[in-house]
Amino acid sequence: MGYLSNYFNDFVETSKRKKSVYQLRLELATDEIPTSEPTPSTETNDTSMKNEDLFNLENQTSTLNGSSSVSITNGGGGGGTSKGLKKCLNVTDLLAFGVGSIIGAGIFVLTGYAAHEKAGPAIVISYLVAGICCGLSGLCYAEFASRIPCSGSTYSYSYIMVGELVAWIVGWDLTLEYMIASASVGRGWSGYLGSIINSSGGKLPHPIAPVYLADGFSVDIIAFLSIMILSLIIAMGMKESARFNKIFVVIKVAIIIFVIVLGSVYADASNWDNFVPYGTKGIFNAAAITFFAYLGFDGVCNVAEEVENPQRDLPIGILGSLGISTVLYIGTAGVLTLLVPYHLIDVEAPLSVAFDNIGLKWASIIVAIGAFAGLTTAQLGGLISQPRLYYSLSRDGLLPKWFGKIHPRFKTPFNATMFTGVCCATIALFVNIDILADMVSIGTLLSFTLVSTCVLILRYPTPRTISESTARFPVNKFPLFLQSSATLVPIIVVLAAITSLGYVKSLHWAVILVFGFIGVLFSSIPFFFTETPETILSSSKKIFLCPLVPFIPILSIWANMYLMVSLSWGTWVRLIVWLFIGLLIYVFYGRKNSKLGREQQQIPEDDCGSNLMEMNKLETTTLGDSKNSCSINKNNNENNNNNNNNNEKNNLDSDDGDNENSGNSSSGGIPLPSTDVLDDDTFPDDPNINKNEISTKKSEKQPLSPNIKSTTPKQKTPSSLSPSTLSPRIKQTISNIKDHFDLNNNNNSNNNNNNKFETLDSTD
Repeated sequence: MGYLSNYFNDFVETSKRKKSVYQLRLELATDEIPTSEPTPSTETNDTSMKNEDLFNLENQTSTLNGSSSVSITNGGGGGGTSKGLKKCLNVTDLLAFGVGSIIGAGIFVLTGYAAHEKAGPAIVISYLVAGICCGLSGLCYAEFASRIPCSGSTYSYSYIMVGELVAWIVGWDLTLEYMIASASVGRGWSGYLGSIINSSGGKLPHPIAPVYLADGFSVDIIAFLSIMILSLIIAMGMKESARFNKIFVVIKVAIIIFVIVLGSVYADASNWDNFVPYGTKGIFNAAAITFFAYLGFDGVCNVAEEVENPQRDLPIGILGSLGISTVLYIGTAGVLTLLVPYHLIDVEAPLSVAFDNIGLKWASIIVAIGAFAGLTTAQLGGLISQPRLYYSLSRDGLLPKWFGKIHPRFKTPFNATMFTGVCCATIALFVNIDILADMVSIGTLLSFTLVSTCVLILRYPTPRTISESTARFPVNKFPLFLQSSATLVPIIVVLAAITSLGYVKSLHWAVILVFGFIGVLFSSIPFFFTETPETILSSSKKIFLCPLVPFIPILSIWANMYLMVSLSWGTWVRLIVWLFIGLLIYVFYGRKNSKLGREQQQIPEDDCGSNLMEMNKLETTTLGDSKNSCSINKNNNENNNNNNNNNEKNNLDSDDGDNENSGNSSSGGIPLPSTDVLDDDTFPDDPNINKNEISTKKSEKQPLSPNIKSTTPKQKTPSSLSPSTLSPRIKQTISNIKDHFDLNNNNNSNNNNNNKFETLDSTD
């Protein structure tokens, strides 16, 4: 039991470790994580998370995201090129990618079902409500995408703000969502291609047409081939994929506009006489369905590392694509309900049947082509997003390095792209679309909730004590855990889920009233929080800031929880099983191979230079009030035999020599990113450090590794580290070094006294 208890405690502590923005800056510049970087905090209650570092990130990435700011040479020298993803996307590419991922065949099918079964002509309001709810999450995504322009989307954001285990869980879940979404769209793509051929009077030949196997299963060669062809296009280059995507987006949008204009000519306003046949509840029930038609905009964040100007273009790409999609959805829904009375709308092919009824059979072929183009771009979005998520997971050591290999010519995650294509194509080859559709969306809603949570944690750091609370009265008198957004938000999530479940399942009104009232009370607490000076605005003012915080993130959390509990129980069961598999992978692979975990154990016992390099960074917080740097030298035994003056001289020489060793110790492929380090007042203080017990000072400058040629301005890096974040091995090493220094000091003192006595004897 003792072993299990220790293992569990160790697992909990290591799963809390968070990636620092210092490391992220280095990844964006060099595609490497240095082992000499200070070990990040493993405490989840340290939600201040060096918030000013997040706000300084845009100052760094504005340079790093330009043309090659850091070059890495291999081996003997010579110029090299960055091993990262190629920056080639502009704002037009992002808008096309967002619209292409959001608008699929659902605009031609889902609209008819929601209008016929749920809302009637009020479906236009449902689309508006769904667009606003999705926009709440979009605003949160836009802020983080602007602050942290890296691949991985929600996974990368939560790794910095929440911790490794939560980040892995949401990343693992999103891999399932992207895979299933691409497979289901591949099945739909095959179906619409068949409908276009059948409408033209042709017929699919027997080897290519789907072959029935059993309930829910059939062999669909067209779906398999479509996914593999698109995967090859994506693997051959991001710019080429963007051009291919824009062609189909233009076709799709042009056909939608044609449908809206043509339908308006034959519109009958009397079909809107009974505008809200299912009441207000029907509008919101339809909004819960149409909300899923907006999913896909988060894929824009996954290509952040390939954007030329991410801080400007990513928010435009996310919010712009949502706005364009909302207008097109509302226009299509309005025309459909004006063409046909809501109760006569065909659920399977609403627009095609509507045009057939007014004698425009040729228009149904155009609608099928539009749906075909929509499915192509939606399929492309999922196949682009998933490999970049694999790439981020692999870069952090949570998946094998094979997934993170960048093709030297195409500058894409080639292995991850082809692996994604094979997996999705295999699923689409055998599984029908109705089974696949039930497994999509819950993971996306989970990631939406987590991003909204991260915005609150970013804006409102946790106070270390009640006296340091910045909350206004009366919240500043509450217990400390109620003044922490990291502990308050989970309470809000649970209360929102119970309240929403009571409404969806029509439970007793008392359940809805009681839990809803308590949830509103807890949700009102963040409105009494105040942002610290470091979190209000960035000095450069280049980043996008989510407005109306905390109102928008909290409202987003409530909306997402309502939609999550409205999904079927089978979806929840499949999610739990998939997450359990992911947890096993993390326990037996990811936790042991995590780069952050390896950094905590990487002080070689027999490497004096490496020990000194770590001590130069750690001495200010572990050795307390010492005013002079301690140094290690192989000639300590010789120094003990010299007189006091010679000892001082040798100590100065050893300081210089050790500093050179510490710089050279990184020459074996460990880059030191900058010639400067941050002053102590650059970051907010670590809440785990007692100012009265530990004093800090400026660290000595670290020389630039000879393997790195930096053309960027001098950057600042952290100079202090909390002792509570150190691994046991590092703490033991520090203790041994301190004992070694104490022993040497005693020996020096005895030798000096002996020298004095010898001098007196010789004088006598």
